[in-house]
Amino acid sequence: MGLSYRFVLVCPVHHLDRAMTVLADHLVSADHDRLLAARPWEPALAHRPDGAAGPHGHGLRDVARREHESRDGFCFTYRFAIGSDELLRSYDAEMDAQVFQREPDEKARVGCLYTSFGRGQRWLIITASAATSSISRLMAGSASIRATWIAMAEAMGARALFFDEEQDDWWWLLYPDEREAPRPDENAFELVDRIFVRDVDALAEQALVEADLSLDEATWSA
Repeated sequence: MGLSYRFVLVCPVHHLDRAMTVLADHLVSADHDRLLAARPWEPALAHRPDGAAGPHGHGLRDVARREHESRDGFCFTYRFAIGSDELLRSYDAEMDAQVFQREPDEKARVGCLYTSFGRGQRWLIITASAATSSISRLMAGSASIRATWIAMAEAMGARALFFDEEQDDWWWLLYPDEREAPRPDENAFELVDRIFVRDVDALAEQALVEADLSLDEATWSA
């Protein structure tokens, strides 16, 4: 089984528009346009703990989908400044030999990152997972990719950014500071059997508490 490393952003839900706009600005043109065209952003699926429709939303309802995309996530290609990052430069050169359209700028294109959205009453969780082992290794090794995600988290007003290397019980906290943090068991937050739906608020708050981060926005927001 291949690697599927991922970035996980936790934002206050009232930062939804801000977070989506920042995210769109780091996508290739086609993905940027289809994400912004879906405003106002509403969940594709919504459930309560009893299985009825409710406040725990997943996916984005009106984003134009490609054939291989599911209801709750999208195969997005991201853009990152290359600078002196030779690992990223090498990956981008490989993309020129494939079907990726060159953007007007000189940023590297990295994809697919399977991007999913969970929306509770208090928190928004955005997850970007590598589609291949090679992209996973790139995400782990590229200083530019990591710096870009940290800058995105700050611009979104996120409470935390995590990087998951599929360890059993920990992941990296990258924002607001950088250190190891305990990783919650996401399966413990399922709402409906056999449906990939999480209690977004409970999962977000467990991740923040285990990382020793305050839940009170008044203590950390700018």
